[in-house]
Amino acid sequence: MAEAEKAKQGIKEIGQVAAQQAKHRAQVARWNIEIAIFLVVVLIVIIIMVTREVSVVVVALVSVISLLIVWLTGWWQGKRLYNRFYYEELRRLRLEYTGVVEKTVEEAVAEQVREALKRRWKQ
Repeated sequence: MAEAEKAKQGIKEIGQVAAQQAKHRAQVARWNIEIAIFLVVVLIVIIIMVTREVSVVVVALVSVISLLIVWLTGWWQGKRLYNRFYYEELRRLRLEYTGVVEKTVEEAVAEQVREALKRRWKQ
């Protein structure tokens, strides 16, 4: 019984460490060069609009919409990266702590096919 509780605690700790590392990696990687380029382009458009004496309401609207797009893009990328990094970290930590490698479906099928071919050729 103590072994099972210890294993559950170890798995829980591995999950927590993986989540923390994945969150950190996702926060670092969330903003990329494409967002920076988009912001520079928006700034240039706003400067052009101001110099052409476009209405303040239109300039403000473009600014707010652009910032909303940047925020949503960053949030979406962060969420996607977090999920990817979480599973990478979880797999790495499980391998490190337990020595157990989780196989993808493709890897498992390929291994079974190789074993079946070996058995067939030995006959």
